[in-house]
Amino acid sequence: MDTIVGPVQQLGNHIATEADAYEKNDNPDHTAEGYIKEVKKHINEKIDEACNEYANTNEAMVQVAGDKKPAGAKILAMVIVDALESSKILKPGVNINAVKDAVQTIIMDNTF
Repeated sequence: MDTIVGPVQQLGNHIATEADAYEKNDNPDHTAEGYIKEVKKHINEKIDEACNEYANTNEAMVQVAGDKKPAGAKILAMVIVDALESSKILKPGVNINAVKDAVQTIIMDNTF
């Protein structure tokens, strides 16, 4: 945890300063507590997003060589096609399994 202590302390100090300024502005509905609550929500969302992206990237980082090549290519194909599907790049009704198989074949034919 040592690697995050300094940056988190700096972030906390900055948030406290901004929360104080937010509460002291002309809008009586603005409170430091409300500001901090929103900041915490935003930080938690960003941490979750980063962890999910890291997990997906980590899952795709598979050694594709030797007798493990088909399995590695399959995992990588699944990650790629799932990302395309969630980005709405693939048209509705497309055969996802056929796309995954095609991508797997492309990976296997074009990697060492």
